[in-house]
Amino acid sequence: MCVWFPLWPVQRLQSEQQGLDGIRHTAHQRVVVLFKEGRRGFEVMTYSPEAAEWGIRIGMPLGEVRSLLPHPPQTGSRRRGRGTSPKVPVLKRADPVADRLRLQEIALRCHAFSPLVGLEETATPESIWLDISGSEALFGGEQGLAEKLRKDLARQRLQARIAIADSWGAAWAVSHFGEADISLIPPGQQTDRIAPLPIAAIRLSEPVRDSLQTL
Repeated sequence: MCVWFPLWPVQRLQSEQQGLDGIRHTAHQRVVVLFKEGRRGFEVMTYSPEAAEWGIRIGMPLGEVRSLLPHPPQTGSRRRGRGTSPKVPVLKRADPVADRLRLQEIALRCHAFSPLVGLEETATPESIWLDISGSEALFGGEQGLAEKLRKDLARQRLQARIAIADSWGAAWAVSHFGEADISLIPPGQQTDRIAPLPIAAIRLSEPVRDSLQTL
């Protein structure tokens, strides 16, 4: 089983008990733009999907990002009706160490579903592996196990996509590029299920993917 947390650095911040500005947020999450230090200064590493409305892109210099963001309404403005204030994103430096530690905590909690749990072997993991051989019978089958795990993660304010397949690679590919939030690939059918997926599903490095996409 592969459990993928899309935009994990953003999710990790949004799922914290307290909001990024010290205020508790429940119904609406704050829009987040994360930056890192690049060759020419600070640049965008990732962001909430809503931030794309302002033209923000990966690799954009932080100074340019600030010029694109909406400004908070002025104090005393007459237009303070509900829903009229623009969403002002939170700009925050990425913290890969905190991201990994939080994912490790989630993996430890997943021992309730499998005795063998681990993080994917990348510098910035976003997925958790579970060997569920024999464990699925305790939850009424693979579907029951996947649904119970997803509900447990939802209670932690986490969004996840789950896939179960014969191999780790196929489970990773379908969880990332499949159509459903929960995908169960019957034994012997993973080749047919991964065949229509894009090149990125092969789990190659980004430079190699870009070269193949260009070709």
